[in-house]
Amino acid sequence: MPMNNHEQAQALFVAKRQYQELSQSNVEPALTFSDLYQLATGTSAKDTQLLMARVNSSVTLRRKYLNLAKQCAYDHSKAQVSASSELDMPTRLENKFRLEFIRDDIAKNQVYVVLTVHFPTENQTSSNVTLNVESDEEIHRIVFPSVIDNKTQRIFLDNTPELMALCNESAEIYVMS
Repeated sequence: MPMNNHEQAQALFVAKRQYQELSQSNVEPALTFSDLYQLATGTSAKDTQLLMARVNSSVTLRRKYLNLAKQCAYDHSKAQVSASSELDMPTRLENKFRLEFIRDDIAKNQVYVVLTVHFPTENQTSSNVTLNVESDEEIHRIVFPSVIDNKTQRIFLDNTPELMALCNESAEIYVMS
């Protein structure tokens, strides 16, 4: 049955609108399992800040990411008291690693975070060490330089979200191998 002019015009209008929506949409590519695995283990070569923002914006992606971090972790620190103060910043001590917080004597707004890995893996001595910190419904991915003589360190400013996450008493920390 042939279409009349009105139906034909309506079909062309709908087709044109759908084409415009498809051609102008800024749809982000899907985050694959491989992307999540590489991000969790610290081997991702893509824009990690953008990927972590996408992970933190979705509950299902956050759960999948945390499951991967738990399965691939070198060691895990459950929630414990680790609050910061002007004078004393306690450490986090686990079987395989230790986190120490040292405030700079000269620049009081800077804090050195020293990560001691008691039995480092070959990957930790040859490339960066990734920490996944789960705190307050958000995941922070913190990268330290490679381990030398069982230690590595990084400097943070007081107000950075990464340091606040590390010092959060309810945060769980996963050190990746």
